[in-house]
Amino acid sequence: MQFLIKYKYYLLFIIPFILYGNTIKNGYSLDDNYVTNKCITTKGLSSTSKIFTSYYATYEDGRGFEYRPIVKLSYAIEHQFFGVNPHISHFINIILYAICLIILFKVLILIFTENKIQLIILTVFIFAFLPIHVEVVASLKNRDILLCFIFSFLAFYNLHKGINLKNKLKIILGIILIITALLSKLDALTTLALFPIILFYKNKYTTKQNLTILISIFVIFITYKLIQSSMLSNELLSKRNSYFFENPLFTNKSLLLRVLESFTSLGFYTKTFLYPFHFSCYYGMDAIPSFSFFSTYSIFGILTLTLSIIGIYKYYKNPNHPIFIGILFYIVTISMFLNFAKPVPGIVGERFAFFASIGFSIILSYFLLKTFDYFKNKNLQITAILLLLILFSTLIIKRNKDWNSEKSLFEADIITNPNSVKLNILCANILISEVMKNANNLSPSQVAIKSSLAKNYLLKAHSIDPNYYKISNNLGFISMSIDNNPNEAINWFKKSLKTSASKYELTLNIGLCFAKQNLLDSADKYFIKAYSIDPKNQKLKSDLYKYYKSKNQEKKYHSIYP
Repeated sequence: MQFLIKYKYYLLFIIPFILYGNTIKNGYSLDDNYVTNKCITTKGLSSTSKIFTSYYATYEDGRGFEYRPIVKLSYAIEHQFFGVNPHISHFINIILYAICLIILFKVLILIFTENKIQLIILTVFIFAFLPIHVEVVASLKNRDILLCFIFSFLAFYNLHKGINLKNKLKIILGIILIITALLSKLDALTTLALFPIILFYKNKYTTKQNLTILISIFVIFITYKLIQSSMLSNELLSKRNSYFFENPLFTNKSLLLRVLESFTSLGFYTKTFLYPFHFSCYYGMDAIPSFSFFSTYSIFGILTLTLSIIGIYKYYKNPNHPIFIGILFYIVTISMFLNFAKPVPGIVGERFAFFASIGFSIILSYFLLKTFDYFKNKNLQITAILLLLILFSTLIIKRNKDWNSEKSLFEADIITNPNSVKLNILCANILISEVMKNANNLSPSQVAIKSSLAKNYLLKAHSIDPNYYKISNNLGFISMSIDNNPNEAINWFKKSLKTSASKYELTLNIGLCFAKQNLLDSADKYFIKAYSIDPKNQKLKSDLYKYYKSKNQEKKYHSIYP
């Protein structure tokens, strides 16, 4: 332990490269296009104004959701100086993770003081080696969580110092940093609840100091809202599209079901910390059991909540106790992702537990040190810690390889979660893309195999959620464009048309399928419908001209476009 304490800063910087160094050779993966690759950030710093005046993600119609300009700015800076290179991006993510570890150490010193240095150093090292962090570090899109973490904990550090030393500049700096954290990702909202609780409990503040904290929180929230409203066009503001397969609570908001799913979610995170295997980039409906008090996850959740209440009750008079602090970190920061107040896309996800893992690390470190004190055997202590860290590091390095690309990730995770609708769709999309991009280089048998496998994935997804229009649409696309079966394609497109909000493409595809069968009257009917939906679409105008010309039906074309 003395070695860890003596060389802590060197180790905290080196260890992330040992654990995540093999991600540097990885490419782009799931959702990286939100922040890099095919994003505006590739234009470098010239895109700064656009970054701050646009949403984090946008739909085809221009509507946007979420506001995370800081993460996009970080990529714009990176691309300005190093170009668009996924290997550089992964390298920077590792450095940011190292910074997270160093800042966490500094903050825990403030909370526990130097008297608990062994607990602090063990906590930070366990946190560094947790396999549940792979999604955050190995996924470029999740840099927003790393930045949010860094700015949140720097804010706490400065607010704590500022209030205790009555230093207004540090208080102002703390406010600016937490606003920056919110502009990175709204996960920082949980720290707006957590940090004041810790400050209230740990310090005998005067009424004036308590008032300073409350005013700071108010200023932070109002300033964030003002920045967002002044930078963005509210006309294009939209909630993120939400579907039943992502989370049944999007359509069923029953209080009982929210309670059940909260227990399931809490149990999932506790179980995943204790048994860090079988990770997935996406979960969703049927990937984990929901709405039951008797599933493994629900039982873990109920047990976690019960033990947390007992721990808070037992130690609330001793706010310096690691169990009290650990439970606060765990429960407060994970509360935002338990599906009670608001349904979470995908129900659960490893990235949502990044902040909460501090609480788990504190509690585990406390019990490990208690166990070591009981046996009083240094060799046993070192062996136990080494075995734990070797196990965790092996899991991390192996999981990093899955994040090499979208294809490698989806193929690995569909084995873990075969009932994830999203993963089945994503696996099918990869196969469809391979066929369409390499049609000339694939033999008919290879095309048939990929097409059949893609259809199997989509049919599995359809059996779980038959109302999600994209599944039927993709099945129709395979039948129309790959299998050359327009009749089957029409059936799938019509199913998709019933639930899709976007009618244009589906209507046009049905028309094209009828045209392939030489059923011109039916084709005309759907072409005219497509025109009525989007009369200004220039591609439609061009495609219809070619179609009618090939059929010597220019008069019909001119009846649509007089």
